[in-house]
Amino acid sequence: MDSERAIEQAGAASARSEGDPVSALLDEQGAAASGQSAELNGVGAVRARAAEAPVKDQHAKAVAGVAASWRRHRRRGGARDAFVNQARGDVDGIAKGDRARLKGNTGAGRGAARRLRAEQGQNAPPSPPGPDAPAGRFNVTIGGQAIGDFASLDEVEAALEERRADLDALGAQGEVSVGITLTPAGAVVREAAETVWHFYHPRARVHIDGQGGQVSGDATGAEDAAPAPGYFLAYRPVVGAGHGAEAPAPANIELRNLSISGYQSGGLEISPQASAEIPADHLPGGSPQARDRSFGRDHGGNVAFVSGAVVQGVDFRNLGNAHTPDAERVYDARGQHAGSEGHNGFGAGAVMMRGVQNSRIVDNRFSGLVNGVHRNLDAGGAREDGKHLLHGVYLNNRSSGNEVARNSFEGVSGDAIRVSHGSNDNRVLRNVARNSGARGLVSNWHDASKGQADSTGTLVRNNKVGDLYGSKVQGGAYHRQVKGR
Repeated sequence: MDSERAIEQAGAASARSEGDPVSALLDEQGAAASGQSAELNGVGAVRARAAEAPVKDQHAKAVAGVAASWRRHRRRGGARDAFVNQARGDVDGIAKGDRARLKGNTGAGRGAARRLRAEQGQNAPPSPPGPDAPAGRFNVTIGGQAIGDFASLDEVEAALEERRADLDALGAQGEVSVGITLTPAGAVVREAAETVWHFYHPRARVHIDGQGGQVSGDATGAEDAAPAPGYFLAYRPVVGAGHGAEAPAPANIELRNLSISGYQSGGLEISPQASAEIPADHLPGGSPQARDRSFGRDHGGNVAFVSGAVVQGVDFRNLGNAHTPDAERVYDARGQHAGSEGHNGFGAGAVMMRGVQNSRIVDNRFSGLVNGVHRNLDAGGAREDGKHLLHGVYLNNRSSGNEVARNSFEGVSGDAIRVSHGSNDNRVLRNVARNSGARGLVSNWHDASKGQADSTGTLVRNNKVGDLYGSKVQGGAYHRQVKGR
């Protein structure tokens, strides 16, 4: 229906009442605007709806003005045709401007959506390499200069410690990039033992790039293979004293483009330490030669904090102790058992962070995260049975201001994201979860009887959540689901 016909029909109706001759045209333009909005999706739809209200407001003002002019025109006995011609030009001009504004807004929204999809595709985590993938080694550069290739991250850490004087000299001129690259692209490192990393230099930022390859703690990488104890990387940098919550040290760690599988505790732990000294009561069996691998993890969020870590494009899969004898063992208060050599027998998060602030966990994939039933020792020495949940991302011990975005979770026995012990103001955005979560996408846990603080200010927005995994949480502490949109 064109504008002239709309005005003519409205004019005929106004001869029987005090209606206005452009109301039908307004209805037509409003329907067109609604139809255009209905075609939009994603970011474009959100932005178009934001623009729709002022557009409708302008239409309403136009109608009110034209209606008032029509009443004055009729009182003066003016010819209807002359008025209709003038009104058609006025209303068509307004509608044309409105359509242009809607189109521009829609275009900008669709452009933003395209950029978001491109970013997600570019940073998507790799799929595990096939059975014929080559064996990999870690190539290391300092400031762009190659220093060699190594079989494990333990060897890499030792090599960096030997070159600390070189890093001091380079660091005096600015930040130094330390590149650790799994080569060749798409390579596999199997039966890789846990690395507990203590090396830290305040001006040396470590970039670990898997180049689409895989590290696995087991021999085969199969879903039911027996995993190795611990994490692939327990990053516990010794940052020194004076780095509390108000003055965190630079985290100096980025992990990208890697598939991690086959570890009991999880894939990555970040828990800064204030010192490397191991007290006597942390030496298993009283042996001064034995190194307790768990020491220092609780420094993070208590006496040591870091800021600015990045975990992006990493595939965390088949983690937890469900397929090991450790699932049935008796554990002490530190989550260890006799013969564990300081490793945790089970973990709580594929990505575990303690005292980590303003960091990004984005564009990752989490799947097959399951622990078995365990038997724990309470303070009185009695045994209690239960399922120890393995979460996807665990923000623990005052890990605040972090972003968890655009990740996917599937087959996660615990919750996709857990915040705990005073971890505040974290952002959970645009994640997808299926068959995951004991309580929900995000949960908040603390034990007030132990002086642990609640976590507040979590922003949960624009996530998609399917069915829960169905696990149950044992009672005795404060636990709740964090709700959002």
